[in-house]
Amino acid sequence: MIIMRGGRQVVNHLVKLGHQRIAFVYPDLEIFNAAHRLEGYKAGLRENGLPVHEELTVSLKDKQSGEECITQLLEANPTAIFAFHDLTVAKLISYLVGKGIRVPEDIAIIGFDDEEFCRFFDPPITTVRQPLRQMGKIAAQGLIERRLHGSGEAFQQVLSVRLIVRESCGAKLAWRKTIDSELVQS
Repeated sequence: MIIMRGGRQVVNHLVKLGHQRIAFVYPDLEIFNAAHRLEGYKAGLRENGLPVHEELTVSLKDKQSGEECITQLLEANPTAIFAFHDLTVAKLISYLVGKGIRVPEDIAIIGFDDEEFCRFFDPPITTVRQPLRQMGKIAAQGLIERRLHGSGEAFQQVLSVRLIVRESCGAKLAWRKTIDSELVQS
């Protein structure tokens, strides 16, 4: 099993931008790595001295209730959302914009996987990039090992991921506010 620590990076980044009510949206904990991302999210909150609010942790397991779940989530007043996957972010942004909520001005959003469309989306999506080649190599080595030696032992390896900062998280807005406040003070 390959484990990545992207959830912590996302929370740390959002906290640096001033967010304290950070939500996590995921499809189902049975999906590969969903539980690890959830644990990383919770660990990031704890490391930053923030409580884990269950109302800010939303499963979209039932696709028919997705909009209802997001409406309920928004009632909990998150200032940022970390989504399990970039496609979820794209759907969230479309839904939010349809409701008159601006990303990132009103709410920051970060995804996971760095899908190709992320940099072309409006706003470009901040996301976590996984080391896909390294993951594939490790998985292939594990399969070869099993085939050659009949070893059925599970393994665990922690890989580094990289936060790709684009506009959906509001980092550029935070930077502009800092520059503006410095200009006002001078």
